[in-house]
Amino acid sequence: MRWTPLFLGLALLAGCDSATEQPTAEPIEGMDAKAGITVSDARLVLPVVDGRPGAIYLTLANTSDKETELAAIYLDGADRVELHESKMDNGVMTMETVDGIAIPAGQTVALEQGGLHAMVFGIDPADESATREITLTFADGDKTSLDAKVERVGEAAN
Repeated sequence: MRWTPLFLGLALLAGCDSATEQPTAEPIEGMDAKAGITVSDARLVLPVVDGRPGAIYLTLANTSDKETELAAIYLDGADRVELHESKMDNGVMTMETVDGIAIPAGQTVALEQGGLHAMVFGIDPADESATREITLTFADGDKTSLDAKVERVGEAAN
């Protein structure tokens, strides 16, 4: 039988699976951003009116024994993203740009309305996406990207 080597070869090839297991996507909730840092509740709140800024809110938990710092957030399609802090000053709410946000060892820092947060400039308020990818950059140069849930002002949980 001259066909035996051919059939044997085909049988061996059929047993070989060239597909490799694909890694599964990390969930938004509790995503490890870098060693010791977990990101949760990431959301992008779109502006009501074109030309007004949106906001990014999220929670950063530092389970390491070293302080780290969030240096920047990037959102593709936005003109820019700035880190801000809102605080009361002599009975008046003020907001100022901050260079970075410290995340002390063993603590959790929330970027939320009325406190630390990120302002997103030049974003389309009519964005129909369910999620948008944001990239966090830390002071040591580490970067991580994750999906933030897109919300409109009326939908936003305060």
